Amino acid sequence: MDQWQAATKPKIQGSWNLHNLTVQLSNHKAENRKEGGQGLDFFILMSSVSGVIGNSAQANYCAGNTFEDALAHYRRANGFPATSLNIGLVSDSSHFGRGTMSSYGNVDEYLAMFGHLAPVTVTTEEMFASVKMVLTMSRSRSNSGQSTSCDIPTQLIVGISDRIPRHEDLLNRWPMDRKFDHRTASDVADSPGQGAGKQSIGKFGIQEMMASAKDIGDARRYVEELLRKKVAQATGIEVDSVDAERSLVTFGIDSLKATEIRNWVTKTLKSELSVFDILSPAPISALSLTISTRSKMFDKFRDSKDD
Repeated sequence: MDQWQAATKPKIQGSWNLHNLTVQLSNHKAENRKEGGQGLDFFILMSSVSGVIGNSAQANYCAGNTFEDALAHYRRANGFPATSLNIGLVSDSSHFGRGTMSSYGNVDEYLAMFGHLAPVTVTTEEMFASVKMVLTMSRSRSNSGQSTSCDIPTQLIVGISDRIPRHEDLLNRWPMDRKFDHRTASDVADSPGQGAGKQSIGKFGIQEMMASAKDIGDARRYVEELLRKKVAQATGIEVDSVDAERSLVTFGIDSLKATEIRNWVTKTLKSELSVFDILSPAPISALSLTISTRSKMFDKFRDSKDD
């Protein structure tokens, strides 16, 4: 509970406290408007795009941002100014780079782990520009004497790309979210170079790797490597921390992620696997052997054994 509140309290309790204080301020100013007093011009909530698209292992942070979005709508419904800015991943933030406390290194390393955030990156300049836009529109409204801020969007998603490519990333859930259907490209090929940076995970890199297998032992080792990378992507940990002698469930793989892995195994590795197989206590090494022996990509090994 302490870990949950550490991320939610500043946004939920902090935003609510500011809301109550500004409501009191606005009411006080309203009583004195005949004497030249003015109401509140703007109320900007610095939310995050994670409140809209979600993010693995950050349910508390996402909840805090979703509250801020809801608070903006609540204030507007009650006649008070408010705009929530859902800021994307700030690529040139001081959180990334040498000499910082970030455990993910530079932004490229971070995006390699959380590839689904690539379409929602922004720069600090773009972030400040969005804040400036809201301030400018708020002042224009105030100067014109308007009592509402209906011309200013209540909620703005800052930095989302017009085209979101589909690719073989376990965390790429854009195609499953109908809100983004109109932005999701229909094919991997629509995004040049998307697979080039992830040869070991991309569909075509996997085919080349499997074709080089000399026996079922090679195939098992290749599948094991891929599964370890999938677990690392799904849980946000380093690949080196994924022990092949542990089962997938010990890494927090739930039924939803198990379904995604099964679909990936069926589509990419041409192997039949059930969700129960994935959620079984079998270690990754044993599961890799099961996938390899069932895969149509390795029929040549079975045929040669039968001969």
